[in-house]
Amino acid sequence: MSEAQRSALLDRAERALRNELRLFGHGYVDLGPEVQWNYEYVAQVEAPLDFAPAVDYRDYRVSGDAKIAWEPSRHQHLPLLGRAYRVTGEPRFAEKAVEQIETWIAQCPYGRGLQWRSPLELAIRVINWVVACSLIEPAGLLTAARRAQWQPVIERHVWEIARRYSRYSSANNHRIGEAAGVLIACAYFGDDRRAARRLRQSWRILQAEIERQTHPDGWQRRAGVRLSPVRDGVLPAGGLGGAAAGRDGAGRLRRATPADGAFRGRLARRWPAAALRRSR
Repeated sequence: MSEAQRSALLDRAERALRNELRLFGHGYVDLGPEVQWNYEYVAQVEAPLDFAPAVDYRDYRVSGDAKIAWEPSRHQHLPLLGRAYRVTGEPRFAEKAVEQIETWIAQCPYGRGLQWRSPLELAIRVINWVVACSLIEPAGLLTAARRAQWQPVIERHVWEIARRYSRYSSANNHRIGEAAGVLIACAYFGDDRRAARRLRQSWRILQAEIERQTHPDGWQRRAGVRLSPVRDGVLPAGGLGGAAAGRDGAGRLRRATPADGAFRGRLARRWPAAALRRSR
């Protein structure tokens, strides 16, 4: 990492410590001393903690812009905090990541509110939790007691995703993201037969969707520029190599994802094609 890269990383991490997060075209938005995870900060609307399927996320009067309301709860800034901890060794970055997960759990009870509405949102969040946890593990904050408190929440994320895999018009990028979320969550947090079964199922879905959505040379069949970052970002980060899952999780991944040389060759061809497209 160059000095410029280190400086940019730490600048963004300091902003995350102050709860300043990017919200699409609105730039950095100050979310206050404690993030309100059910609040849409641009429209200034508090989404209701009603039964999740009953929350109309398309009604601006109910939840504001759902994409804005969902964005902080994706927790894409937590791996950033984890990287800052690894670079500096300063526990405040790791502590902030833990604090954000725990305030989210406290404010977003299972099955209630906008944050439990979309399986893809659950998947992106749980992937970022796993990546952040793997980065901050040396800080000693992920005690057995804390992991036991988080475990039911992780399991509910996985259960909600696995029972509602996207179909029809959303099945492309959504289904890949959802399967990646189940895969990496079960690899890192799951240690029972049910988790192993879901891990295998999610791997089969990923294989099928990669085959369905890409040409033999790795280029996408559906060349939607807006959707491709989901696939090109989620699939590598989703733990196909097991890096984010830690040592135990990597073992579970190896057992559940048989070495298929032809399939892995397709993956190797896919990523250079994606990089070429983004450079144009």
